[in-house]
Parts: sequence; structure tokens; C-alpha cells
Amino acid sequence: MLSFKSALPKYFLVALLAPLCACAEQLPNVLHIVIDDLGVADVGFMGDERYGTPNIDRLAAQGMTFTQGYAPASNCAPSRACVLTGLQSTRHGVYTVGSAARGEASTRKLIPTTNTQYVDDAFVLLPEVFKQAGYATIQIGKWHVGKDPATQGVDINIAGNHRGSPDTYFSPYGNPYLADGEAGEYLTDRLTDEAIRQLEAHRDQAFFLYFPYFTVHTPLEGKAHLIEKYEGREGVNPTYAAMVECLDDNIGRLMDALDDLGLSQNTIVVFTSDNGGIRKFSPQDPYRAGKGSYYEGGVRVPFSIRWPQVVEPGTSSDVPVTGLDFYPTYLDVLGMASQDELDGASLLPLLTGQGTFDDRALYWHFPVYLQAYDPASDDGRDPLFRTRPGSTIRYGQWKLHEYYEDGGYELYDLHQDIGELRNLAALMPEKVEELATMLNAWKVDQHAPVPTERNPLYKQNASTRYVLSDLLRSDDPSVQICGTPELVDSPHGSAVHFNGLNDAIVLEENPLLGLSSFTIELLMRPDTGGSLEPRFLHIGEVSGDRMMLELRLTDDGQWALDSFLRAGEDYLVLLDRGRLHPAEAWAHVALVVEEGRAQNYVNGELELSGELDFHPISSGGMSIGVRMNRVHWYKGAIHSIRITPCALSPDAFGLR
Repeated sequence: MLSFKSALPKYFLVALLAPLCACAEQLPNVLHIVIDDLGVADVGFMGDERYGTPNIDRLAAQGMTFTQGYAPASNCAPSRACVLTGLQSTRHGVYTVGSAARGEASTRKLIPTTNTQYVDDAFVLLPEVFKQAGYATIQIGKWHVGKDPATQGVDINIAGNHRGSPDTYFSPYGNPYLADGEAGEYLTDRLTDEAIRQLEAHRDQAFFLYFPYFTVHTPLEGKAHLIEKYEGREGVNPTYAAMVECLDDNIGRLMDALDDLGLSQNTIVVFTSDNGGIRKFSPQDPYRAGKGSYYEGGVRVPFSIRWPQVVEPGTSSDVPVTGLDFYPTYLDVLGMASQDELDGASLLPLLTGQGTFDDRALYWHFPVYLQAYDPASDDGRDPLFRTRPGSTIRYGQWKLHEYYEDGGYELYDLHQDIGELRNLAALMPEKVEELATMLNAWKVDQHAPVPTERNPLYKQNASTRYVLSDLLRSDDPSVQICGTPELVDSPHGSAVHFNGLNDAIVLEENPLLGLSSFTIELLMRPDTGGSLEPRFLHIGEVSGDRMMLELRLTDDGQWALDSFLRAGEDYLVLLDRGRLHPAEAWAHVALVVEEGRAQNYVNGELELSGELDFHPISSGGMSIGVRMNRVHWYKGAIHSIRITPCALSPDAFGLR
């Protein structure tokens, strides 16, 4: 009979039963490889052609590839905690890395759920399960779920502690659990050397080797000759590519070592990642977003299992699976079982082709905040956060995101829209209700904490205001002054006058990044003369995704407001229908966009409206007084511009 820690809740206990897996003559060794921040789009066996991963691809081809493999969480520590316990974050409390309140306090509407930094020693982690089954347990690389792996079932620990990233990939490493090598030694090579030594030392004993590489986590540092190999390749970060290729070389070395030691035939080899890739280093197209997001790019991961004589080589499964499934799978392999329900399911029916694998939904719960990496490349819901508090369910082809701050839902048909670009929530309320009911029932069953307390530091609809006279006087290098705009008096204070020939103010920043709803307001005084179709505000790319506000001038000195929005191949032009207004008079103009519906206002009165399949602008800057490519110059004065990251009603307009 197995012994257990007395502090364990009953549902974490395991008991030795009759063997549940009779598909191998003897219990297999396990080599469980986890790559840090490797995206699903970064390996050849999932379709990538940018990087060289022949060894990883060969490993995948020798077993079963899961084409819809998911991480149980979208960043490092919670994903690892879920895999090693077999439990959702709702049970062990690890939701993120560090603070639950990441990001600017004034932009967080809710007080988030408290985050647990490390998995409590009371939980039985996978190394402890294997240890109770008589295995040697070895941990090499990034542990991150506790301060000392030895207290969590690990016999031999190399390089693992509570930290989530190395100081450097070149020796000296500054890691108290890894002796420095020769100057310039590369960490990924060194850890593979250590792993091969452990394979040699335990060739005659059953082993569980948990091998979470640090690579490709930051800091981005690669070998010089590999960086040089990838320099100049379009769409490729040379250093990141060098790290991926070095990883692949080391996976090849590991597989060769298993062959040379005669261990391959009785060793399960898992290859996966802890979460999605980081988009600014490696775009995950066609999947949206990346690490830290619960869009597909943040939780889809490479996922393959090789088990000679049990798993048929060259097979694949399109059944959605998750890292939570490893724990119950290993219990089945060992002939052990949990005394209570785990949160994953054994993959043995899929791996062996025997038995049934029940239809199920996948769930994620994230009641905390995770700030943005890079608004221009994150491709998230808003530019400030990779994820705000919410929950997600995937069931069949459908995926529903729920957001706690505003009660919003996003519904996607992954069979038709793997990029999660077309939110169907408004069009399919019955499907939203069905999935939301399932999600709510799951949260009740999990005792999932849902944040509801308002953050007293939150500033409602925090707006960005640009006073043009301040921009004109600015010495900020990101503000470019074209021509000689002049200060003029106005009822609102000093304004800036543009001559309609070569005057403009251009900013590198883009306040619309990632916004699907926003309000733009201006106080302006158009003059007669100049271009007949002046663009007085252009935000976004020159000819790609962009928003332009413009005027239509008449020969008798009047103007009408116009706007142009483009998102992908779809665009919206509001033309020739606006009311005419006299030039040489000050006016308040506004564009309000809410999930693809655009409305133009002049002096608080609605003039034009239209709809398009709009997705957030993801790049470009802001040009005031001219189109971004220096055509259609505006003649007239502008006092200020106010941009609010939500749709405002006219009574909430803030420029006066």
C-alpha cells in the first residue's frame, strides 16, 4: 500500500490498483520534454517553414501528433502547475506569474483574485506519483512551481528552482542549482549533456525524466553562427530562429542517446510547450495573439507522444487535448488511479486505439490581469492587456470567451474562423447561452473565484487628450512637425493652424491599437481653400488597416464630415451624405466605432452611420493635418483631439 502526505485532500490521493494498461510488457520509462514559450506555429510538424526543426519533426513522426493540443494555461507557472498536479488553477490557485494585478492600476476595473505563487507541497505532483511507483525521478531545467523540487518528489534536480528564466544562456549562468561550465558554454547544450548523463546512469532502472528546457524564453540569446544564418530572412527574428534550431539539434542528440543506450523501445517521449509563442518574436498566424492570451495563439501548443510498440508511428489525432491529460494518462500507464476526479482525461484510448475517449469541453479560468507585451503585435482584445479577468470554454467547433469587467462575450466558430476574427455572439445568442450555461456550471463545480469588487483606482473610460499647441512646442523625438504650423487664438485657447500645403504633426504612437470600440473627438475650424478632400486625421497604416477623418469641401465655402475605415479586405466609406456646415466656424466632430458600427457626429448631432466587419488596427502611427503618405493636406485650425477606448454617447463627449 502506498503512503501519502497527511495534509493531502482526499481527491489528490492515488492508490495502487490492478494494472490498467496491459499494452506494454514492462512499465515504460518516461521522458517528458517541455519547451518554454514555443508556439504551435514554430515547428515543422505543425506546418512551420521558417525554422529548421527536422529532429523535432522526426520525433513527432515516430509517434502520434495531436493537431489540437492545448496548454492548460497561457503562461508559464500556471501551465506547469496544472500539468504537474493534473488539476485546474481553480484548485491549486496558481493563475499567473507574480502579481495578479499586473498592468496600470487605473486601467483595471476589478480587484483580481489573489494569485498563489507556488504549488503547495501538500499536492502530489507527477514526480511523487512516479516515485511511489518505484521510478527514479529527475528534473532538469525550469521548475518554476516551487522553490525546491526535492520537496515535491524529485530525486535529482539540475538547474531547477522557483525562477522562470535564466540570467543568460551563456556560462557563467548564475544558477545555484547548476555549476558553471566553461566560458561561453550554451545553456541548452549543457542541459542536454546533463540529461544524457542521467539516461546513462539510469539505463537499468525505470526513470521519469521531466525535462523543461529554459529555451526559447527570454532573454533572446543565440549562437552567433546560427544567428548569422537567419539574418535577412523576411518575417524571422534571427536570434529566436537560432534558439529554435539549437533546440532542435539537442532534441536530435537526446533521441540518438536513447537509441545508443537501447532505451528507445521502452521509453515514452512527450514533446510539448507550456504555452503559446510571443508574437513580437514569432508570429503565430493563423492563430490570434500569443503567450498570455486565451485566444488560440496563446494556448495552442505543439503536442506529440512517441511510445514504440504501443503507439503507431505516423499517426495523428484531431481530438482537442490538454496538458491536464498527462497526469491521468501516466496513472493509467502505471496501473494507478486517483481516488477522486482529476481535471483531465487519460489519452490511452487515443494512443492505443482501444476503448473510448468521451466527448468533453475544455475550460480555462483566469480571474487576474496580465499586461500587454507590445500592443502593436499582441493582437489581443485591447492594447493594455494580453488578458483581462475572464473564462473560456471550447466545445466542439465552438469557443466562447467571457469577460468579467463588462460581462462581454466573444463567440467563434473555430472550424470556419481559426483566427478568431469574426465574433458571432450578437448573431448567435442561443449558442452563447448554451456555452455560457456549461461554463457557469463548470465554475460552480470548480468553486472558481470570480472577481466582482470594483477597483477604487480605476478611471472610467480613461481617455487620451492631445492639445495641439502642446504638441507643437514638444521636444519629444516621437513627435514630428512638418512645415510651419502656427499658433492661433480660439474660443478654446491656443490652437494650431495648418496651411493646407505642407503643415502637419505626425506621431509615432497609435492610440487605436487593439481597440474594437473607440471614440475620436476633435475641436476644429476648417477653412476654405486647400484640398477639396483634406484628411485632417489619419491613424494606422498608409494603405493597410487605417482610420481617416476627412472633409468634403464645396465651392461655396461649406464642408461635410466624412470617414474611412479599413480592416483587412473589408472597408467602410461614409461619403456625400453628411450635412453641410459653414467654414471659418469652430465645430466639435466625432467618430464613434463600436464592434464595427461607425457613426459620425457634428456638434453632437448624428450625421452618418454604417457597418463593417471590423477588426482592431494593429500598427501604424497618427498623422494630424494630412494623410499619412503626405497627400490631401488640411487647411484650417485644430485645438485638440480626444480618444477614448470605448464607444461614447453624445452626452459623454468630453471635448468642450
